[in-house]
Amino acid sequence: MGQDVPVDCVFLDQIGARPWLRDFNPASPTPLAYDDGWLSLIAPYRDRCLMVEDGWDRLAQTCAGFHGGLLLMDRESDSPNTDWGTGNWEPYPLADWLLHDKVLLYQHDLYEGTMTADLDVLTWNVAFGFQLSYRWDGVDGTLSSPWLQAVGAFQRTLGPLYAGKALDAFEEPAPGVTVSTFGNLTVLANWTSAPYAADGFGVAPGGFLARGPGLVAGAFSGSFEGAPLSSGTHLIVADQGVRAFDARLG
Repeated sequence: MGQDVPVDCVFLDQIGARPWLRDFNPASPTPLAYDDGWLSLIAPYRDRCLMVEDGWDRLAQTCAGFHGGLLLMDRESDSPNTDWGTGNWEPYPLADWLLHDKVLLYQHDLYEGTMTADLDVLTWNVAFGFQLSYRWDGVDGTLSSPWLQAVGAFQRTLGPLYAGKALDAFEEPAPGVTVSTFGNLTVLANWTSAPYAADGFGVAPGGFLARGPGLVAGAFSGSFEGAPLSSGTHLIVADQGVRAFDARLG
């Protein structure tokens, strides 16, 4: 994969997603060495931009990217509600505190339900510092969907601002509203079903407001920088006051 079929990164399925087990293989130095074995196996190849499914803390020393997260568990199997009960849990960026300056975070590479093809996924990704993924195979209109252009615009603009940056702060200024800070980028996410007003911006239900030097991007309804918007939710990327991307949902 480095010479015959050159690639930028190598993805290792399973390794980051499987739980620890006792290893009774006679070649194992101790039954407790299961994860140590994986770490020693991949350590010599850390310069190959290794990425794994899901991920855990010690893999961050070797790997460049983790693919997976809580949103997958919520959408695919509803396991948080099943395990803890509806209304008894909420996402919190513990992994961001620990790992965001060490690995790139992505949604799962094989689950269509967490590709960036709806507003909930886009907001989740930007609020928690995930890189954007999109299924680009021509099936089910993926080449003609407006989300293809939206993902490209937001990834190009916001991705470099939070990739590899530590999560400096995470706050909840109002119920159902969070603010994430990655260096000089702040992301206000509105997790409620009603618009949220912030400094002349109407943050759409389930939308967000991301601001950096000379940059404003997000999902808005009602107003943008104090100016009225037409009905519906608007995805906007404005750089130095120029709207580089503007699309309306619904």
